[in-house]
Amino acid sequence: MSQMLDPRLYFRVPSINKDDAIKLMCDRMASEGMVDDSFLQDVLERERLSPTAFGGSIAIPHSMSMNARCTAISILISGEPITWGESRVQLVALFALAPNGRHVFRDVLDKFIATLSDPARITALVTHSANYDSFMRALMNCLDS
Repeated sequence: MSQMLDPRLYFRVPSINKDDAIKLMCDRMASEGMVDDSFLQDVLERERLSPTAFGGSIAIPHSMSMNARCTAISILISGEPITWGESRVQLVALFALAPNGRHVFRDVLDKFIATLSDPARITALVTHSANYDSFMRALMNCLDS
């Protein structure tokens, strides 16, 4: 998982709405050459079909196709909860998947959701993640516990 988390794709914001969060994350992936310009529309279309919030406190938006140039995860933490469908989330993990990334998606997504299914872990990540390095330390602590 740490190989797919890039400091250039980490965001900590005081407040943001769902569409702006997705746009910010997709735009950064596009500017870094990880996805093309159609990725944003693919992710927004996926969200229109069904919001990707899990467990009420985390959202995992993604495209319905594996059209990224490389598999990557962007993280956004919001100081204020974001309305995401019927949920209110503070942690967003945007997955971009390359054609050869199907197995990675399943393995990483399953581990990610299992680890962060505990609201206390999400609270710890949100509270102790002032920057990318502190987020990674807190995430590794969650994965190890």
